[in-house]
Amino acid sequence: MRKVLTANGYKSIKLLGKGQYGVVLKAAKARIQDPGTTSRRPTYDIQNPIALKVIKIREKDTVESVMAEVDMLSKLSIPKCNPFISCYYGSKEGSGYIFIEMELVDGIDLDEYMKKLRPNSNESRMLARIVAIGISTALIHVHSVGILHRDIKPANIMMTKGSVKLSEGDKGKGGEGGKGEGEGIKPTNRWDYGVPKLIDFGLGCTVEDSDTKECQVVKQPCCKGTAGTPLYQAPEVLYNSTNIDKSDIWSLGVTLYQVATGEFVWDEINGRDIESVDRLKQVIMTDSSKVPTIPGDDKVLATVIKTCINTNPDIRLSARQLYHVLTDTPGQ
Repeated sequence: MRKVLTANGYKSIKLLGKGQYGVVLKAAKARIQDPGTTSRRPTYDIQNPIALKVIKIREKDTVESVMAEVDMLSKLSIPKCNPFISCYYGSKEGSGYIFIEMELVDGIDLDEYMKKLRPNSNESRMLARIVAIGISTALIHVHSVGILHRDIKPANIMMTKGSVKLSEGDKGKGGEGGKGEGEGIKPTNRWDYGVPKLIDFGLGCTVEDSDTKECQVVKQPCCKGTAGTPLYQAPEVLYNSTNIDKSDIWSLGVTLYQVATGEFVWDEINGRDIESVDRLKQVIMTDSSKVPTIPGDDKVLATVIKTCINTNPDIRLSARQLYHVLTDTPGQ
């Protein structure tokens, strides 16, 4: 692997993750050498590392699926990156591998971050509000370019070590907000939680038109398939293998409930392993009207989460509506 990386202009710094098809590395890119230099040994930009996804090309299907992911990432990051989505820098192929260059997000995932806070506390509910505002902002952009994430869950949301904070006015009402990326999150000295970023679009999809055979049932743009994590999948995905933009909203709602309370939304699932998707369907459809109310003074957050986790996707908020409700700004 070291020779492969060197031959393609990279230096591995640290292994970040390993999957079925490849690895993700903290890596440095080789600097462009001055034409007049006599040294053949490359130098690397160690001060500006990237996240490098390295995928071994085993068959044609691998290339097609990876290039589909690259196409989605480029739509999300060009002409400019969204502050609540991990940024795509570029990709190339060489030595039998595909290399995808991404922003190195300095922080920890939401799963780990939640362990730092006491469940069902003011701090955990504040974190849920920050995540809701940040990820709804990300989804406004994602959905506007015809992409669905399909795997929103705490492990796919990074909390960075940045200094974006929530204003005192946002603690219960939603603050001032306004037009533009990331607004509704304001500086203050007290509430410093970092910046939520949506990562890993490996299971994402580009929607088909609503008049295609696959989407005629839901009468809106959709993707077919059951990709994702069942515990966070919407009923229309579990039952009909149909993904729509409101399916991402369901997944976000389940995540927000977990962040705010420290528990999974369905009582029967907490502390237990659901043995089958069929049992999960039964639990969701039986208990969907029994979503517990989140305690505390943030009634807006509690109502938003309950609306997001509604088995009828028409009742769920859109990403834009979710953002405007939480930031107390006008919008549809």
